[in-house]
Order: sequence, then C-alpha cells, then structure tokens
Amino acid sequence: MTTGMRMTWRLEGHDWANCTIEDQQAKVELTVSSITSAPEEFLTAMARLVPGETRTRAQFEAEPKPHADWDQTLAVEKAELPWLGRELLATGTGMLACSIREYLSGPLGPLRAVLRLKDGPGGELWQFAWDVTTADFVQVEATGREEAMAVYPFGAELFFQDYLALLQGRLQVWDVAGGAMECWHIGRPLDSLSTPFFGIYGEHQRPDLAAGITAQAGTL
Repeated sequence: MTTGMRMTWRLEGHDWANCTIEDQQAKVELTVSSITSAPEEFLTAMARLVPGETRTRAQFEAEPKPHADWDQTLAVEKAELPWLGRELLATGTGMLACSIREYLSGPLGPLRAVLRLKDGPGGELWQFAWDVTTADFVQVEATGREEAMAVYPFGAELFFQDYLALLQGRLQVWDVAGGAMECWHIGRPLDSLSTPFFGIYGEHQRPDLAAGITAQAGTL
C-alpha cells in the first residue's frame, strides 16, 4: 500500500514549509508550520501501514505555533542557564576561562564566554554571557558574530529551537554539540564549549533527557 509514496519537505521563510505528499494515484501539496512535529507524526503514521493497517492519520498544523508560546519557551531556556553556568564552572573549559586575565582587546571583565541562540523569539538572535563571578549567564545585547568573537574568549552559537529540543529530550547532545553548534575558543581543541556540553547534557549527567529520547524512539 505504501509502495511509491514520497514526501518532500522544503523550508520557505521563517516558520513555514511547503510539503508535498504523493504516490502513484494522488498528489497533495500543503503549506504548514515548520516548527511542529509534523514530519515525525507523518512518518509514524505511514509506518503503521506497513504491518497491514488500512487507515492512519497525521495532523499538520497550518499556523506556526511559537508566536503564542515564545514567552514559555524562552522561560524554559532562561531557567536552564543558571544550572548550565554552575556546571560549566567545574569543567576544564570553565577553569581556563576563569584563569585568564587578558584577551584581544585588553584586560577582561567577568564575562568570559557567550552563548548565542539564533532564530529565537521574533526571529532574533538572543545572546547570553557567562559571568565567572556568579557562575550565571546574563542576557546581553546581541551583536554580530565577529564582534562577539573579539570580546569573548569562548563562544557557542546554535539555533534557539535546537537548544530547546535538547532541554525537552527531543534531540541528543550529540545532535546539537556534535554538529549544529559552532564554537570559538582559546587554548587546546578540547577547550571548546562543545566539550563541556557533551558532559553536562550527556546521559550520565542528565538521564532525564536520555529518557525522553528513549520514550520518543519507542513511539516510532
């Protein structure tokens, strides 16, 4: 029944995607939200046909949801940052950041690392700097990447939605820090912020996130 079925998912602008579903008998084109679980739901629905089910259902949402949920999702990430800051303090990268006194532009203040979240609420870049005196991240004015690299010895840049998915147990740390995250740093290669991310958000430190990934895999 599923022979010849094909799905095409093409991003079109902020929060939107064009989706085409077709087989040998019919073709359907949809404009849907690109920030829902629609692709996963559709593939799960199609998988139910393989054992012999004759009917299945998947829901595509026509309006991007985050505009109504931005405050909530932003609150989730902001609530995580104090914990991330405290954990970072005990890592090799954190200790190196605390030990340096000067950088490119001269003497350093307490802000030694920066986390840049792309395509956040309103499509904007959200920037948080790590304060070594409080071990917390504080929101700072978003700047260009080159300017941030000139000010902070350590930096990481990733998509807002990827970090949210990591915190909600929908993405593994390997998916985020292993590829989607872009970093700069001083010191050795392993002094990058991606290194402590693997430890801080790995399954040994955060089994709750690993359980979310396992539960998600069990529903497919």
